[in-house]
This record gives sequence, structure tokens and C-alpha cells, in this order.
Amino acid sequence: VKHSYLGVTVANATNGSGARIGCVVSGGPADTAGLKAGDVITAVDGEGISGADALTANLGSRVPGAKVTFTIDRNGSTKSVQVTLGTRPTSSTQNNCSS
Repeated sequence: VKHSYLGVTVANATNGSGARIGCVVSGGPADTAGLKAGDVITAVDGEGISGADALTANLGSRVPGAKVTFTIDRNGSTKSVQVTLGTRPTSSTQNNCSS
């Protein structure tokens, strides 16, 4: 079974709901789409995200190649970012995060 891959580490947002991006894997789907460390993902395709576990569950039901639209909060501004999910790489390249 192929698992979808975003290429970020996330934690629960500290103020309010959402999943805060900790780091972005260089060259991964999130990096390609322009997501940055510190962005807070508040919704996926219009469905609210309460925290990191909710984001993981939401993306876990999707297939590689799916296009999703994230609603993010970046420094107090709300933006929409479309991301094409990738295929989860081998574990040796999975944590190649850039800051």
C-alpha cells in the first residue's frame, strides 16, 4: 500500500487549533508548494484541522498524487496553498528537513 506524503513534521498549534509545521523536507511536496516552517495548517480542502493527529488522519486517507488545498495561517495572514501529495520515501531520506 502506498501512503501519501507531505514532507513535514507537525505539532499541535500552540495558540488555537491547527497543525504547526516544524520543518519542511527539502524537495518534498510541501517544499515544492511553498509551505514553510512555522505555518499553521488550519484546514484541508475546507475541513477544519484541530491538531497534528487530525492532519495525519486526514492525509492518511488520501493517495499519492492527490491534489489538496491547505488553508494556512502564516504570521497572522490566511493563505490557501495547493499541494500535490507525494509517495512516502524510504526512511533514510524522510527526515531531510530544511529550516
